[in-house]
Amino acid sequence: MKGSNRRKKAVIRLAKAHEKVHNQRRDIAHKVANKLIDEYDLIAHEKLEIKNMVKNRHLSKSISDAGWGYEPR
Repeated sequence: MKGSNRRKKAVIRLAKAHEKVHNQRRDIAHKVANKLIDEYDLIAHEKLEIKNMVKNRHLSKSISDAGWGYEPR
């Protein structure tokens, strides 16, 4: 049933799992960024159009799995 307690608990567990993955991706992004900043004098940034890149059927799964679409909340 849609309003059952089991469903509510399952929704909460799923939300926590998604939040954990989000936090892990954000953490590694910050760690890598800080390491690069410490090592190099100049860093260039490129804005990728991820929406267009995932249309490529050979790359879409890899791009989605890698979490390239990370955007801070």
